[in-house]
Amino acid sequence: MPDLNPGPNVHVENEYQKMMQEKPVTVVTVNFNGKKYLPALFDSLKSQTYRSLKVVMVDNGSNDGSADFVRREYPWVTVVRNARNVGFAEGNNIGLRHCMGEFVVLVNNDMVVDRDWLSNLVSTAVAKGADVVGPKILFYKPFLSFRFETSTFDPGNGDTRRLGVRLVTDMRFESSGYDKILFGDNVYGEETASDGKYRWISDGGIVRIPYDPKSGVHKLIFRVAAPEGKDVHALRLFLGDGTSVFDSNITDTFQEYEVRISEADVRRNGRFVVNNASSEYSETTGYGRDVGMGEDDCGQYDDPNFVQALCGGCMLIRTEILGDAGVFDRYFFAYYEDTDFCWRMNTAARKLYYEPKSIVYHVHTGTSKEWSPFFYYHTDRNRLAMLLKNGAWAVVARETRGHIRLIFEVRRYGIRLSMMRVAVLIDLLVHAPYLLGKRYF
Repeated sequence: MPDLNPGPNVHVENEYQKMMQEKPVTVVTVNFNGKKYLPALFDSLKSQTYRSLKVVMVDNGSNDGSADFVRREYPWVTVVRNARNVGFAEGNNIGLRHCMGEFVVLVNNDMVVDRDWLSNLVSTAVAKGADVVGPKILFYKPFLSFRFETSTFDPGNGDTRRLGVRLVTDMRFESSGYDKILFGDNVYGEETASDGKYRWISDGGIVRIPYDPKSGVHKLIFRVAAPEGKDVHALRLFLGDGTSVFDSNITDTFQEYEVRISEADVRRNGRFVVNNASSEYSETTGYGRDVGMGEDDCGQYDDPNFVQALCGGCMLIRTEILGDAGVFDRYFFAYYEDTDFCWRMNTAARKLYYEPKSIVYHVHTGTSKEWSPFFYYHTDRNRLAMLLKNGAWAVVARETRGHIRLIFEVRRYGIRLSMMRVAVLIDLLVHAPYLLGKRYF
């Protein structure tokens, strides 16, 4: 953090004068057993060109030594320790109690921020009179896009998919250190076999794999198999620009393959991928989405503008608005708390603004895992809770009926998912007085 005691050095004097002119900002991050992510986050915060900031970490009862580690290695960070995991929503609320200044910024513990991240957020809020400002969020490392070319077949028995090859879902670059795979067009959902988890890839299937741009060797490792009963099946892989990198016949037994991608091909095809370029939600269903999710970042989301919603993983909030419109609802625990917050902001006629010059790199679900039982339960429950708080009664009735119908589709979704939906319904009924109270007061 900056030295607040200027000496005779002109650079230090100028730095001090700059800080005195900047509006104080508090940065809040919530942590739960995320020790391995914290050095990258705090090092990037320490390197900000905007110097007048206070950093608060709310630790939600971690047992990985996060709190002691931060107190020892980053003594300029204020650590607020909770005895248990109170969730992302309430964790941020607790952090807000320790804020100072005109603005507070929420940032996930598994993010790394660009040097001008905070400066661009604050200057935009001031220039546009915005109440909430969000950055462009990119995935943590750049990706290479691979297109699969293979023959396909119709499985029949009412299954309308066109199936090609089976890809085990640990496709990766040996040296990337970031096991995030992004599945695009013509890729089907995950299935489980004795060999592990795999996905069917159809002809033209797109899979994006992260790589380490600092590595001089880019060795792609993947396991793939033809459909059962196919002794020989042709498979070709192409990079985004059409360069062929794999051309071979494969069998119906999973085998591991290694492909080296040249540095020139990597430089020509590597792209950062958008995680969030603002958000949107539907008032008729409650579903929210990340704008630009999974798209190569080619400048298509570089226009700043007022938006409907922003991602709670990273947003600047004008502190004066927190009293009249509220902060995150602790009931949500995790997921949809930011959509609910933005919906309430819109109802209160607050201004939400997307600023793409402010850039964040996100590991994504570094603390909680996407498509885990925890994820399914809270996204299902919180979407309905948000509608109960904010939506039209006709929408609440329709979406609740739809949820109840899904409970009885055991053959399609399985008993575990049906029981989870029952648990969601029970929890909503128990907390209905609380949620309705939030709707009217």
